[in-house]
Amino acid sequence: MRRWIALAVVASCQSSHAPPPQQQQAPAKPIDAAVPLVDRAYVVDGTGLVEVSPSSAQVIVPGEVSWCNADARANVVWYETPAGVFAFDLQTRASIPIIEGSLEEVEPIIDWGPFGNVDERLGGENKVELRVGIAIGMGSASLAMETGCEGDAAVYCFEDDGKTPTKDLAAQQKIAKHLALVDPSAIARLAARGASRSLWSPPPAMQSWANPPAIDKARCTEIAEACGTKQAIPGSSLWLVTTANSRGDYFHETRELFDPATNEFVKATGSGMVRSKSPSRDDELTTDYAGMRVSPAGLSHDGFVFDPRRVIYAPKDFGKTCGWSSGGWRIKWGGE
Repeated sequence: MRRWIALAVVASCQSSHAPPPQQQQAPAKPIDAAVPLVDRAYVVDGTGLVEVSPSSAQVIVPGEVSWCNADARANVVWYETPAGVFAFDLQTRASIPIIEGSLEEVEPIIDWGPFGNVDERLGGENKVELRVGIAIGMGSASLAMETGCEGDAAVYCFEDDGKTPTKDLAAQQKIAKHLALVDPSAIARLAARGASRSLWSPPPAMQSWANPPAIDKARCTEIAEACGTKQAIPGSSLWLVTTANSRGDYFHETRELFDPATNEFVKATGSGMVRSKSPSRDDELTTDYAGMRVSPAGLSHDGFVFDPRRVIYAPKDFGKTCGWSSGGWRIKWGGE
């Protein structure tokens, strides 16, 4: 039950000037354009936007970055700073200003529209957690405001009538209505670059696995039969196993990484890969892996980049995952 509020942004309303150079969050030092043609992961942490290869990592946008998404169609990494939304072009190694000014709590969404029978989008995937988003229409080079607040979140977003936005939601909608594209032609150029491509890699052959671990059904207080169910991870030998669920303010589900080759649960940490024959204890349940990005080069979640054997990159202070240069695959949120 999605609530949509569309806002067509016409060219006459759009800013035609670029922000000052210091607002474009250019890299602090020149970046070598001769990057090896290997799949690279992109994450955000306390140092900024980081590019991670199997053997090295470098900060490509230093400073405060609050949101990011790697886009294999446009061959850019979209990111947000207090100065606005930018696209780091992986071909030119330069940042392109997209939306000028602070978005505060408004989430950027990159809307490519239909590709085959799927609408391809980046950002705003979790419609429960999404409050207000601003969708960049790649096909129309325009902006459209979206409101999430689906399911359990509606009580936090609307008054008792279920329709009137709360003061906080109305304030976010007001910010979204005043946002404008810096240069619509820049969007058109990126859209043309990715017109015949997909955000995601071709579906891989999925491996089979007959014997998931036995999980105590008492750990799943909301849907008992979900405990112990398994999900293949595209492009990886690891699987996801549901080890708990509950309902507080929202429905909460815990899926943990499991290696069927060793019959062990695995987790990426700052000190390396941790393995255990048992799932997490009730007092240390892991964050669910919805939103995790995967490619044949590895997995990335919450800013960690890893494979079944090692942690390739551990984020500093905090971490967000942007994705892979190849596209790869994404573990979907419930309800997608």
